[in-house]
Amino acid sequence: MRTLSLFFITIISFLSCEDRRGFEVAGIDPEVVLNSIISTDSTWEVSLSYTKSITAQHDFKKIENASVKVLNLTSGQSFFLTEKENGSYSRQLNPVEGHEYELSIEIENENIVRASTYVPSVLDVEVLSQAQLDEYGEPTLEIDIAISDNPNEQNFYVWDLRPFESEEIEDLPLLNPSSEIPSVVTGDKLDKDYVNSLEDPLSIRPDFAESDTYEYVRGGGSDIGDKGRTKSFNSSTYLSDINAVGGKIYNRLLLKSEILADINITDNVIVATQGTQAVNGKKPIFQLNVRAVSSELYEYLQTYETYRQSNIKNTSVVSPSEIYSNIENGTGIFGGYNLKTFNIY
Repeated sequence: MRTLSLFFITIISFLSCEDRRGFEVAGIDPEVVLNSIISTDSTWEVSLSYTKSITAQHDFKKIENASVKVLNLTSGQSFFLTEKENGSYSRQLNPVEGHEYELSIEIENENIVRASTYVPSVLDVEVLSQAQLDEYGEPTLEIDIAISDNPNEQNFYVWDLRPFESEEIEDLPLLNPSSEIPSVVTGDKLDKDYVNSLEDPLSIRPDFAESDTYEYVRGGGSDIGDKGRTKSFNSSTYLSDINAVGGKIYNRLLLKSEILADINITDNVIVATQGTQAVNGKKPIFQLNVRAVSSELYEYLQTYETYRQSNIKNTSVVSPSEIYSNIENGTGIFGGYNLKTFNIY
């Protein structure tokens, strides 16, 4: 009884020390936010705004009348972007693959905001799909990817597979799928007449290791099981040139009956590039996006994915994941990429 009394006295003592304080957020200086993702198939676009307090009721303030200069560090040429609307600056020029660029932005009463990145070379990607039956007679789909790695560059890659929909899905932030891009067109391995007319681009390849094999599952998927890695349609895969074998990066995607339950899969599965007319009157069943990205964009996308996948984003116990930024005297991202999209029919 005496022990219990001491326990309650201790609790009351702690409660009596409680000091309620208001949450002060005034006096926080807003930061400049610079966002620009460049690619050879899109013109220059730069967005400028200020950060705001989480308690602020107003919209993000756009930055007007800024001087936005682009310097091509590879060629030495420079030019300025024009403000087309509040906080949005552009120019009808396309970045050049393999070139490095620097942004230099002058804003009244602010330090000069700078950032640099490069545009990776256009991707050389080979994709091959094959429909088959598993040991239980259930339909499965096997998709092989081979990315030719440029040995003269430090390369980073991001790919994602998603069910095909007529409207674009933009899970990856700030990346817009490109228009029609010339690429490899490969065909159904079971169509002998078609295959005989093409050289199988994946005919010479190593055995796929478990670490290079991804089995899609419904919902979340991140564990490594006996049959390789599992992943969901909600996440992307990140690769660098350290994954290259014989100058190529190989991945195999396995889609089993659980994923294919609501999709009509036949033996005549064909891969075609984006922009190609419908193949044999078919509607695409999946869309595969393969991107070569700059090191800055690679880091940004990885940290963004970690933040997005985190189950605990707002808590006083665990701090949220930080999202990478390469902006000097500000925040945001300046990165480059090249994209190839494959429709799987």
